[in-house]
Amino acid sequence: MQGHHCHHRYRVLLVSGNPTERRQWQDLLDEKDFIISVADNGREAYRAIQGGNLDLVIAAVTMAEIDGIELVRLVGTGKEAPPIIVIGREGSTPYPTFLKSAALAGATATYTQPLRAPDFLEGIRVALALERGPRSKPQ
Repeated sequence: MQGHHCHHRYRVLLVSGNPTERRQWQDLLDEKDFIISVADNGREAYRAIQGGNLDLVIAAVTMAEIDGIELVRLVGTGKEAPPIIVIGREGSTPYPTFLKSAALAGATATYTQPLRAPDFLEGIRVALALERGPRSKPQ
């Protein structure tokens, strides 16, 4: 496994009160590319984000304490804010409205479960490219 010590691993926070949901998301991510941490609700996630050092946040749209939409609003879209992908569950109403609200609040992308792995992984690649962009270029 030569060269892996130089390989950048992205720090991703998975946020959902549903452990099965978090596990499904985690199973789609390649462990060698990502350092994964988890939070049970939006308040825990917000604290983790304030601590810095996250490259990406993947959050459920509906959560206890602070939902995915409010999390996006609180974090904002500034240069220091990590991109946030918000996920809704098909069949939970009114998830399309919630996802639209998350997008309007500034979510980097929104997806509906069940996730289609290629689309989801491409969205993650795009979000990480956006995240690297502004930070790597001094203004």
